[in-house]
Amino acid sequence: MANLLDFVQILLNSTNQIVVTIDDHSLVKKVTEAIKLLKGVSSVKAYRLEDDVLNSPSYKAAMRDIKDGNVTTYASSDEMFKDLMES
Repeated sequence: MANLLDFVQILLNSTNQIVVTIDDHSLVKKVTEAIKLLKGVSSVKAYRLEDDVLNSPSYKAAMRDIKDGNVTTYASSDEMFKDLMES
């Protein structure tokens, strides 16, 4: 089952939670049902995250820029600020 999960993060608090992120939507119901079968599991909630930033036009444009290689790298933040001030 571990190969079905891209990312598992454990959050510790008074009730102990495990947040499982699944990219393949078709697996969500199966994984939810499997987790419910584990001894000691009191609650399982599945929901889809909606992130306004990830859906914004500026984020999508930035991802296209990265994909197309339209990026600039600097050796240090000082170098970056110097370049920005000269522009």
